Amino acid sequence: MQNIGAKYGVEFDFFNKKTYDVVGCEHCNHSGYYDRIGVFEILIIDDAIRELITNDASTMKIKEEAMKNDYKPLVIDGINKVLNGITTLQELNKKLVIF
Repeated sequence: MQNIGAKYGVEFDFFNKKTYDVVGCEHCNHSGYYDRIGVFEILIIDDAIRELITNDASTMKIKEEAMKNDYKPLVIDGINKVLNGITTLQELNKKLVIF
C-alpha cells in the first residue's frame, strides 16, 4: 500500500490502524458483509483537462494533468476505507486487483 501511496503522492496513516477479516453471521447471511459502500474518485474537468479530452489525449496524459490538481484515483479512496475499517483488503482487491 505504501507503493500505491508513493505513486500518487499520498501518505497513508497506519498509526493505530488495524484491518479486519470477514466474519459471517445470520444478519449478513454468513457473507461477512451486510450493506454496500462505494469507493469513489472525482475528476474535475477544468480547462486543461477539457482541452486534453477534446484533443483526444491518452488517458495517461489526462491522469497526469489531473494529478496536478489533487486528483486521487479510486484505489486511494478504497485503501482509506480499508484503513478505517469500512471494508476489507480482500474485498477491495476483488474489485480493483491491487495485489
